Amino acid sequence: MKKNKIGLMVIIFAVIGFLAFNVWAGEFICSVAEVGQGNPSKYVRLTDTDGTPAFVDCWFKLPADRGNEMLAVALTALTSGLNVHVWCSGTQYSEIWNMYLTTD
Repeated sequence: MKKNKIGLMVIIFAVIGFLAFNVWAGEFICSVAEVGQGNPSKYVRLTDTDGTPAFVDCWFKLPADRGNEMLAVALTALTSGLNVHVWCSGTQYSEIWNMYLTTD
């Protein structure tokens, strides 16, 4: 009986943690201020372009497996004055999940 209660509590806390994390997750249209190689990752500094921005001048980590591709998108946005459409948690130094060049 005690083992079942502990298992149930673990499941409840896992679900609450998952939901709490997803509350912060979202998609944003951002301007790009800086991009570059840090140690050991690639980073981009973004500002949410919404009227009431979720974040301003925050650094985000690019994923190791797609960092070069996202770095190219961010560099293109930076040099052309375009924005990027990103999916991330919106918190400083979190990892960007997807990034697209946009005219929005």
